[in-house]
Amino acid sequence: MNMLHGQQKRYSRFLLPLIFLFARTLSLCQISPPGLDGANTSSWSALGFNQTYAKRWSTVVYLGFETQSNRATYNAFQNKAISVLNQETSYKLSKQWMLALCTSFRNQNIYDEEAPYALSTPGLRREIRWYGRLFYRRQVGKMALACSFRPEYRLFYTPDWQAWPSQKQWRFRFKVQGTWPLNKERNLGFVLANEWLLATQQQGQEEGRTWTPLHFTEDRFTTFLRKHFFEESITADLGCMHQIQHGNQGWMYTFYVSADLIINNPFGLMKKIMSDNTSVGF
Repeated sequence: MNMLHGQQKRYSRFLLPLIFLFARTLSLCQISPPGLDGANTSSWSALGFNQTYAKRWSTVVYLGFETQSNRATYNAFQNKAISVLNQETSYKLSKQWMLALCTSFRNQNIYDEEAPYALSTPGLRREIRWYGRLFYRRQVGKMALACSFRPEYRLFYTPDWQAWPSQKQWRFRFKVQGTWPLNKERNLGFVLANEWLLATQQQGQEEGRTWTPLHFTEDRFTTFLRKHFFEESITADLGCMHQIQHGNQGWMYTFYVSADLIINNPFGLMKKIMSDNTSVGF
């Protein structure tokens, strides 16, 4: 998931350190699409808000929706896939290291793996996810390089909050990302990233549940264009993700199109708008 740019450069001197932190951490990630099973193509969109509220602290909250095809079609808008409500609170440990603590709530439609690919029973899986992110970043020439490690603890439930057959999972994600500016103003950038995922999952009946061996599950390769508007008050990402995963039917490939819009420092922006309106007599 994005670490986002700060507010306008003309803000007061008190806010300048916050703006610097915000601008430096934005390049760490974008709001990437959630991975899916049983689809050839998928479409993801998200709206997020990033607020800095102390010298080293910031929080991102976003709401996202995804649709998908099935394995027989390529219509990325054919079926509802998943809705996501997410928060990430980040703390800057040093110039190059950052730690984030995060919570995510998700509702995902589950479809049969065989034709006609109808909703399974139950057809909705709820997920509560807690995870952390440890970032390392540095500048390599014109490229902003970022590496991250993300351990996740996932709990799955039926629509009425009963335990899902495979209820618990530990997952570990390793990501490398590079961001390059595409113009002199540095408000347009190209983002290239690759992420590898490993997992171990609880399986079996209530009294005899065991954990699977830790194993590689998928690779996610993303390319994005990033544009900042209104002196970095708004950030937009447009791009795609290529997912190669190993499931019950062997290796599979899914293509994702993705778009997200981020409002940076919304409380500061509202204050600024109200101040500007007051100064002209509104």
